[in-house]
Amino acid sequence: MSRLNSPQLVLNTRVSPRANYVRAGVAESREETGIWMLLVAIDYASTDRPLDSNISARNMQEFAQQCGVHHCLLLSDEKCSKDTILESIQEAGQRCGPDDYFIFYYAGYGAHVELSQSFRDHPTLGLADIRDEAFVCVNGEGLFSEDTMLTASDFSAAVKSAFHPKTRIIVLGDGCHSGTVLRLNKDEWAGREVVAITGFQDRDAPGRPGQGGLFTHTVLLAADKLCQMSLEDYSVGLMYNAILHENQKVFTELQDIIIQVVPGFSADRMAWPLVPSANYQAPLNVCALLSKGAQVNGHGAQPVSVWATNDEELMDALGVTRCVLDNVSQEALLAPVEIQAYLHEVCGEECLDSLDREDTEYILHPEVVRSCSQCMVQ
Repeated sequence: MSRLNSPQLVLNTRVSPRANYVRAGVAESREETGIWMLLVAIDYASTDRPLDSNISARNMQEFAQQCGVHHCLLLSDEKCSKDTILESIQEAGQRCGPDDYFIFYYAGYGAHVELSQSFRDHPTLGLADIRDEAFVCVNGEGLFSEDTMLTASDFSAAVKSAFHPKTRIIVLGDGCHSGTVLRLNKDEWAGREVVAITGFQDRDAPGRPGQGGLFTHTVLLAADKLCQMSLEDYSVGLMYNAILHENQKVFTELQDIIIQVVPGFSADRMAWPLVPSANYQAPLNVCALLSKGAQVNGHGAQPVSVWATNDEELMDALGVTRCVLDNVSQEALLAPVEIQAYLHEVCGEECLDSLDREDTEYILHPEVVRSCSQCMVQ
C-alpha cells in the first residue's frame, strides 16, 4: 500500500495519539456538548453496481445510539438526493451550537467530476482545480447521473454556511472510490475544527472486495476494543490509529484509510465523541463469540459459525454480509490481545513509559483497565 504524509492528509500511517485538545470530550461535558449525526446510505439497487450501504449505516446508527448521540437522521436510497442532503445539513446547522459536534457519515460511491466550462476557462485555475470530487447521490428512482452528483465544493459550502465556526465536525466515509471525496487542505477551511476519516476500496482492483462496509466494521471494532479498556476520553488521532490497527489485523489491509484535517489543525486536538456504553459489542465480535457458543443478544447458546452459515436472516440481524465475512480474519477476532503490545501499536513507543511494564493482562473483558496518561484522559 502506498503511504502519503502531509500536515493535512495521511494515508495508512499512524498520527499523534496525544490528548492535546482544549475542549473536553463528551464524557467530561455530556450536559453541555451535543452530538448531531447525519447518515447517508445508498445501495444503488436499481443499478448494475449495487452495494450493501444500508447494512453499514444501520450498524453505525445502532452504535450512535450506544454512544448517546442526541439526534441521528438516516437517509436511505431514494431519499438521498443532493437537495435532501443539503437541506438536512442546513437543519443540523440550525440546531448545533459552537460546543457541539456534527458527524456526517456517508456509505456509497464517490466520483471525479469536472467543473463547468466557465470555471475551467478561468485563467488562475490549474489542472487540479478543474476537477472536483463528488458524492454519488441518486434521484427518486434510485438512479444516478451527472445531475445527481453532490460535489465536494457544494458540500463544503453548505457545511461552512450552516455551522458555527467553532462547531466540531467529523466526516466518516465508507465507500468504493479510489480516493477521498473531500479536500480539507484548502485555506477556506482554516480556523475551523474539521476532521475527515475515509476508508475506501477500488472495487475493480485485483484482490479487493469492493462492496463497501469494511470501514464501518473497522471503526466499530476499534471502538469496541477501546471500550473494553474502559477508556472514555481520547483524541481523534488515537481513534484513527486504533482503526488502522483493526484494518491491519482483521482485514489484512484490504482497504486504504485516510485521515484529513484542515490547515492549522491536527487530529490530536479534537476529542473523539463516539464512545459507547460499557456493554457495546461490535457486530463482528458478536459473530466471533457466537462461534464459541456464547449467547449474545438473544442468539447463540450452541456454537454457531456465522462464517459457515447460509442463514441470511441471521446475518442481517447481526449486521454482517457475506462479502465482509469472506474478508475477515476470524483468528484475529478471537486472538487475545496483550495491553502493552496493543498500546504500542496505537500510541507508539513514547506512551509505554506511563504503563506498568509488568502488566500482561489481555484485552478480552470489560474489567481489564489500563490507561496511558499521555494519550487518554481518565
